[in-house]
Amino acid sequence: MKEAAEAVKEKNNAVTQKEKAEKDLIKVQETNAKLKAELEEKSAQFETKTSDFDLLSETNNKNQSEVQELKTEIQKIDSKNRELESKMEELKVESIKERNQQNEKFETDKQKLIEIANQLEVDIDKLQKELEESEEQSAERLGRVGELEIEVGKNLEVSDELKSQLATLTEKHESLTKEFEKENLNSEKKIKSKERQVQELKKELQKHIEKAEKESEKNQIATISMQDMNQSSNGMSKDVDDDPPVDTNYLKHIVLRYITAKSEDREHLIKALSTILNFSPEDKKTNLGFS
Repeated sequence: MKEAAEAVKEKNNAVTQKEKAEKDLIKVQETNAKLKAELEEKSAQFETKTSDFDLLSETNNKNQSEVQELKTEIQKIDSKNRELESKMEELKVESIKERNQQNEKFETDKQKLIEIANQLEVDIDKLQKELEESEEQSAERLGRVGELEIEVGKNLEVSDELKSQLATLTEKHESLTKEFEKENLNSEKKIKSKERQVQELKKELQKHIEKAEKESEKNQIATISMQDMNQSSNGMSKDVDDDPPVDTNYLKHIVLRYITAKSEDREHLIKALSTILNFSPEDKKTNLGFS
């Protein structure tokens, strides 16, 4: 029984130790989880710190390069300042020389101006004398100017009258020119109408002349043919000296008409010529080709 009790007691102790161990295990696991979370947090902070360090190192390198560039620029500026200082010294020397030259020139110009001023005083005295003389002359001329103003007033009155007369004359001239232009236009129209009438009359006269010439030619041909027929009926026994006289003007007219006539109008002219020149039947047949 004692052994069983001890076994139960040991079993209970073992259970309590187990429970205690489980509780300790749970605590250890919780503390382990906390430590793990803290570790992760610390690692994240470490990574951020390392990235910040890298950025700071890059910016530091950039700043160092910029500082180096600034140093080189400062050296250049120092060299330029030295050059400018040397140039300033040279300019100071040149300005001192120019100032001395200007002072010398000023002294010479001052002396010349003094001489010019003295000469001007002499000239002013002469001008004052001439001014007094001119004032005396101007007083005389003022009296003359008053007289001239009176004459000018009279001349202005005369010019006003002449202007009024000129205005009236110009109005008359304009009216006359307008009337002349109207009459000229009417006369030109009349002349053109008269010229047209003359041209028409010339055309009609030419037609009448041509008609009269043709009728006179026909009459001449008829009379000459009648004479020819009478002579042929009397038996062609007379001599050539007994032929009637030829009208030279009419012959000339027929020849000119023959020269200027067309080919179809020349046949009756040939007959007229043969009658005027008293061609024989043989001449008409052999030379002219008709009986």
